[in-house]
Amino acid sequence: MQRIFRELLKQVASKDLTTRKSARAQLRKKWWIFHDLRRADATGMASFGIPPHVVDKILNHRTGAIRGVTRIYNRFEYGPERRKALEAWANHVTALVDPAARQNVTQLRLAAA
Repeated sequence: MQRIFRELLKQVASKDLTTRKSARAQLRKKWWIFHDLRRADATGMASFGIPPHVVDKILNHRTGAIRGVTRIYNRFEYGPERRKALEAWANHVTALVDPAARQNVTQLRLAAA
């Protein structure tokens, strides 16, 4: 299943318009809808330890982790935090589609005994 999903993601990212449209139609028909991507993104970012209020800002939720009086007074957009979170998520998704493109991974070698 994961292999099929990876292949479809590659096709969705294809430069060929027909391939992209076909892949999107297959995804809609077989597995999920666009809103499921938002849920997957939010869940994935939470699993990385990204704070809920940053994820809410990314998803453009009006009510979320920051509520009530705090929401009225706290108008900060969390731009740098959102950028960092989206970059981490983009690296994760890229690694799923193309394992050779993994970033921030250093191969460690055992020290000689």
